[in-house]
Amino acid sequence: MTGKYLDEDLDGYLILKQVVQCLCSPQTYFSKILIESLRLDVDESVKDSVTRVIVTRADDDMKQIKEEFHSKYGTTLPAKIEEVANGSYKNFLLTIVAKSE
Repeated sequence: MTGKYLDEDLDGYLILKQVVQCLCSPQTYFSKILIESLRLDVDESVKDSVTRVIVTRADDDMKQIKEEFHSKYGTTLPAKIEEVANGSYKNFLLTIVAKSE
């Protein structure tokens, strides 16, 4: 594991790679989880990731995650939530995300 990029070194170890990415750059990691989960064509288990990230990060670094999300994906996190979520679930997510401002 020397002389290469860490990402390349961990290619065969998906879980370890995710742990390292989360520790090195949590805002980037959680933004990636959110964009992958905030799609209309995902199943319920993937949608659970949205709830888990937003609820667990709300008090810690949601502001930085929102900034990274906007910078990386060209849309705001609230706008993406508005686009794909609906009803009480959408209101719940938007309320928590707004709390971090």
